[in-house]
Amino acid sequence: MATMRTMGYLGLLLSAGTLFGFVLTYHRVPQQFTEAFLTLELAPYMVLAMVIAFYLIVGMFLEPVSITFITLPTLFPLINSVGYDLIWFGIIYTITMEIAVLTPPVGLNLYVIQGLAPKDVDLKDVILGSLPFIAALVTLIVLLLALPDMALFLPSLSY
Repeated sequence: MATMRTMGYLGLLLSAGTLFGFVLTYHRVPQQFTEAFLTLELAPYMVLAMVIAFYLIVGMFLEPVSITFITLPTLFPLINSVGYDLIWFGIIYTITMEIAVLTPPVGLNLYVIQGLAPKDVDLKDVILGSLPFIAALVTLIVLLLALPDMALFLPSLSY
C-alpha cells in the first residue's frame, strides 16, 4: 500500500511537472526569465552562486524530483546562456540536490537514516552525523567551481 501511494505520488508529480514545463515553454517563460536575468549583467559566477543558493533554500522544503520538474525548465536556458557547460552544471546540480536532501526541515535522507537506525538514535544525532558529509559535498562543489575540467574529463574522452 505504501508503495502504491509513493508511485501514485510520483506519477502525479511527473505528470504535473511535464504539464508545468509545457505551459512554461508555451508562454515563453524560460526565455523571458533568461532575458530579464541577462539584463542585470551579472558575472557568470554570481549567476551560478544565486542558482546554487536558490536550490539549497528550495531543497530544504521540497524533494529533488519536484525541484527538477519545477525549476530546471526555467533555469537551464539561463545557465546555458551565461556560458556554462551543461554537463558540468548537471553535476553541480546533482551535488546541490544531495546537500538539499541532508538539510532540515524536510531532509528526506535524514528521516530515512533515522528510520533505519536503532530506536534510541534521535534525529538530532542523525543531523550531527550528516554534517561531515555536507562539508565534503560543499568542498566538492568548491573544487568543481575552481577546476571545472575535473568534472568534464571523463565526458571529454567519449568520441
